[in-house]
Amino acid sequence: MIAKGWAAAEKAIRLDPLLPNAYDALGMMQARSAQWRQAEHSFRRAIEISPRDPLWRDHFAMSLLLPLGRIQEAIQQLQSEEELDPHSLKVHDALKLALSAAGRFDDTDFHCRHAVENEQQMSICWAAIFLRQGKPVDAIRVGETAWNGHLLEMGAEFLGVAYARAGRRQDAERIAAAVPRPPSKALIFAALGDKDRTFEILEQMVPQGPTRLGMELIAPEYAILNGDPRLNAIRKKAGLPD
Repeated sequence: MIAKGWAAAEKAIRLDPLLPNAYDALGMMQARSAQWRQAEHSFRRAIEISPRDPLWRDHFAMSLLLPLGRIQEAIQQLQSEEELDPHSLKVHDALKLALSAAGRFDDTDFHCRHAVENEQQMSICWAAIFLRQGKPVDAIRVGETAWNGHLLEMGAEFLGVAYARAGRRQDAERIAAAVPRPPSKALIFAALGDKDRTFEILEQMVPQGPTRLGMELIAPEYAILNGDPRLNAIRKKAGLPD
């Protein structure tokens, strides 16, 4: 499917060199293949041709800048996207991730509250706020209300993170065993300070490609991995820079 998409995008550009969505599609496929220089050129070309379409900026930030750890540049692109589409839940969610990676937590909380679609998603915002305030008991209370009985749904890992931060290791392990997605398990293991199991899960995620793995690694919980040679080995294997 990727090969067919690549051929279709290149053909579209040959037929119409001013087609921004063709450059955008090409950039996304190039990023998935760790062709970072070519992907950046494609994304910037899409933005140059159609600067008032917010989608190109979103894809540039989420598929290239954030996975590569170019956080400030990603924030700038996403803020430009926000100016073009201020009511988009998607851009608020993206800014939440980028600003959290930059340690700008007050701004993160604003965008988190503006990105939610339901009470469960709002619980993630409040749990994160309480944890940063040193109130893990309050974070657990919010998380238990939202996620008990819903551990198979996306976002349940934040209850496990809250348990880990509160020192309730057995409960955190229970959540890690229940959540189905490898990234969810890795986040809990990282919060527990268990580097070995975190790396084991990250190794399993390498085949998902550099954009997916790179986006996961910008989470603040993974700061414990910095300086460990296993991190650069996994990044290199996935096609990410050191």
